[in-house]
Amino acid sequence: SLSTFERFAIDKPYFDPDGLQVAWDDEKNEIAGFCHAGFGPNADGSEIDRTRGVICAIVIRPEYRRSGVAGELLKRTEAYLAHNGSTSILAGPIKPAKPFYVGLYGGSNAPGMLLSEPGAHPFLTKHGYQ
Repeated sequence: SLSTFERFAIDKPYFDPDGLQVAWDDEKNEIAGFCHAGFGPNADGSEIDRTRGVICAIVIRPEYRRSGVAGELLKRTEAYLAHNGSTSILAGPIKPAKPFYVGLYGGSNAPGMLLSEPGAHPFLTKHGYQ
């Protein structure tokens, strides 16, 4: 729901709207997908370390998969992170770098991208993630 999304993503004091890339289908008047990124903490956890980019979520509606939407969203999100100083990028929030969606996806432990997401691993591998 919108309130859940607000609570776990946009209601954070460090939320940057530019870190949320959205693909919109004008013909169907709907969101095709989104990719959301943030940054990990510095060594003592006292502030954001922009050199540590984190792709927190990439969500594509089933009918838009294998259409290039996900790849384009990922490319734009990586560009956002690089533009803001990231020198490394994690695909999936994992402790301690878990800026968004903690408790919503994979529990409070922030497990990265779950292997139970059948398309995530092949997609990320294809785009150079390990």
